[in-house]
Amino acid sequence: RVLQPTQHELCYTALLEIFSELRALGHKPIVVLSDELVAAPEPMLRTICTALNIPWDPAMLSWPAGPKPYDGVWAPWWYAGTHKS
Repeated sequence: RVLQPTQHELCYTALLEIFSELRALGHKPIVVLSDELVAAPEPMLRTICTALNIPWDPAMLSWPAGPKPYDGVWAPWWYAGTHKS
């Protein structure tokens, strides 16, 4: 049986604190909704690049398949689909 994670375990509380602190400092935090990124990756990445003032690169949309040395110990669980792409 898998227990449902709490809001705290999902880090939503910490994310809200970071978001609120950035707003209090006069910054406009970037919020990326994963379903929007999946549905329209190029326009979403272009928007993010513009907001961060970094250049757009089409290479952001592709990568060599398979695991990477920097994936970390959780890679088999987190990146199984990515490794196949």
